[in-house]
Amino acid sequence: MTENTPQEAKREADNGKHTGRKIVVALLVILGCLILVLASVAFWARFTLLNTNGWVNAVGPIPQNPTIAQSVSAYLSGELFEQVNVDQAVVEMLPPNFQMLGAPLSKALQGLVQDTIASLIQSDGFNTVWVGVNRAAHSVIVGVLRGEGDLVYLQSGQLVIDFSDLITFIQNNFGLERIDLAGENDGRIVLLESQQVAYLQEAIHYLDTFGLLLPLLSLVVFVGAWFVSLWRRKTLLWIGIAVAITMLLSLIAYEFIQSGIFISIADPLARLIGRAIWDVVTAGLVTQTIVLLIVGILIAVGAWLAGPNTKAVAFRSWTQVRVSDLRNRRD
Repeated sequence: MTENTPQEAKREADNGKHTGRKIVVALLVILGCLILVLASVAFWARFTLLNTNGWVNAVGPIPQNPTIAQSVSAYLSGELFEQVNVDQAVVEMLPPNFQMLGAPLSKALQGLVQDTIASLIQSDGFNTVWVGVNRAAHSVIVGVLRGEGDLVYLQSGQLVIDFSDLITFIQNNFGLERIDLAGENDGRIVLLESQQVAYLQEAIHYLDTFGLLLPLLSLVVFVGAWFVSLWRRKTLLWIGIAVAITMLLSLIAYEFIQSGIFISIADPLARLIGRAIWDVVTAGLVTQTIVLLIVGILIAVGAWLAGPNTKAVAFRSWTQVRVSDLRNRRD
């Protein structure tokens, strides 16, 4: 059995001495990546799903998508011609000698109607209406979910219509203060009560509260891992690799979730429209995930290039020579 050299023995002793520190650093890096995933989703949800301007910017261009416009127009024209039985109507309008032209004329008419509907859907006027409806509806729905509505709001999973202000106005202006118009519920009527709605409202509350803190918390955890580590360049390298792998797995997870959602939709038109909406709404989430993936790769590459590796040293030397040559040429 060969004996270790003094340097190897010292290295093994150091490794054993700092095992606990390495475990802490690894746990902090893993925790930072998990928080980063939550932060990415929370940031996207807060500024797209729960922000009226973000929502309108995402779904506003949908009607002007040629594929969507053509699919919707084909469906509407098909339903119209099926309900009205245009084929039969066209045949009855033609003289007996020309009734064989009924089917071609009906098909041509349906094509004309379909093109007209598609043009209408893609028009600026329809887009203005579409954006206005989405803006108004989103503002009301999010206000209700956040419990911010004056007349209709959600509170502890209950959808409430609140007539208390109206009743107070009537009492004050018509001298009816002595009459109890509100009743035992103070003028509030519960339309719906659902535990799932309560969970949704609680999730929205957490998004509003922590949506902006999670990215900062993730950064603090990564900095903490780097600060605790005695091998800071390597820790930075592994932080970059971990972030890149986490974001890559997130992109794969998004694809599986998307496939799982739309594979269960049987209607082709609903599946097409749903996928189009999904793509535009989640585009921001996918983009920021790709950006974080690139940032992770850049951090890892930068940490590797700063190390003592032979190739890294050669690259740094080559870079210095190139920079020196450029300076000399400028001079």
